[in-house]
Amino acid sequence: IHARTRAIRLSGCSTIRVADCTLRGPANDSDYRAAVTTDERCAHVLLVNNFVGRGRDGAIVLAASNSVVSGNVEI
Repeated sequence: IHARTRAIRLSGCSTIRVADCTLRGPANDSDYRAAVTTDERCAHVLLVNNFVGRGRDGAIVLAASNSVVSGNVEI
């Protein structure tokens, strides 16, 4: 809660699970970009059952291959 620019930023990683978390920035923060961001070097990211806050880039920005996004709720 109250992340600065991103709640989670993944870079060059594999086999990651993010589940049952609340990921958001401060209210009306123009610097907040997204709840979760991955780069193209990530693989096998599982993002499930989270509360995510939308930033200027969206709520979830995944460039990772073989990713699964399920059951997340935008707040």
